[in-house]
Amino acid sequence: AHELCTLRMSFASCTNTSGSWSKDADSGFRYHARDCLLVRPSASRVRKCLRHRHLLFVGDSLQRYLYLTLANFLVTGEWPRDLKAGERSPCFEGAYALNKTRDEVWPEYFRGTNSDLRGAEICDCFRTTCCSEAVLNENRYTLFDGAAVSFVSQMVSPGWEVHGSTLPDSWPRMRASTTCTPGECVATSTGRNRPWRIGASANMPDKRWAWSEPLPKFLRTTMPHLGVTDVLFNPGHHYNPDTNLLFMRRVFDSAMRGASHRAWWRTTTPRLRGGLSATSRQGFPLGVKGATSLAHEMGVGVVDVLTMLMQLPRQLKSADWAITEGAFVDGVHLQCSVNRELLIVMLNAICAF
Repeated sequence: AHELCTLRMSFASCTNTSGSWSKDADSGFRYHARDCLLVRPSASRVRKCLRHRHLLFVGDSLQRYLYLTLANFLVTGEWPRDLKAGERSPCFEGAYALNKTRDEVWPEYFRGTNSDLRGAEICDCFRTTCCSEAVLNENRYTLFDGAAVSFVSQMVSPGWEVHGSTLPDSWPRMRASTTCTPGECVATSTGRNRPWRIGASANMPDKRWAWSEPLPKFLRTTMPHLGVTDVLFNPGHHYNPDTNLLFMRRVFDSAMRGASHRAWWRTTTPRLRGGLSATSRQGFPLGVKGATSLAHEMGVGVVDVLTMLMQLPRQLKSADWAITEGAFVDGVHLQCSVNRELLIVMLNAICAF
């Protein structure tokens, strides 16, 4: 059964429609794969798998929360707990800014989640709102006991360029060159790439990020400078990959060239909208198989979290909709225990425990 599970996850999909979910007060949500043994590895076992490897998450906030859930597990040895009133949680930005103004939420979140990782993370981060390149920069790099996991943001549209204030390089070199504190890594007048206006008056000049480039170029030429072995990509609810297949082909091809081990495609998670919906916030359907079929065709690994999560209301065997609703923090983003289960499936595929 273990060999069957590993084969299925490595060469087809991490999930199948026969999986089910349960929930308990202590550990939160739990995924059960039928006819397939899912190994639930310890932090030391995950560190051993990822030692001298580098797993990079690329995409939107859903990818960020997966990254932070895994980074916390690697550093602290424990999976983060689900969000409770008055407590901090890396799976929801508002939990770090209780009683703060709207403008204080993101700086507090960047500082708090970075502090939780005990010096193991570089947070090249700045944000005032969502979601233009001018007001958002979030690239996070964690190295602990030789295991590297990172997150680079890419959202809004295929044309949204990956960018930052710290040039991608080895972790020690980035640590040495990063002079900003989390939440304050803004573009400057000394940057050397794409300019953006911060104001219309003559005394407010163009600002430039230290680096900025299209996603395919980043994956193909810049990602190797980070030593990335495995890359996992999904743009979330921001744009429809199934209607941008020429772009997705370039992304998959570049990811396969840039990652020294394997490129992975993660299907998009559903949302709550009067029920569990496989439609994005922008209205496009998430269940269309265009990008997923293309990934299979090109030899990109597929982690089908949409199929997994659409089982929640049927498989919990409860008439209480609040249980399914409780899997989400805000209707789009997921509780830490759900992220944990998705990561366990991903790690079984990547590490072949």
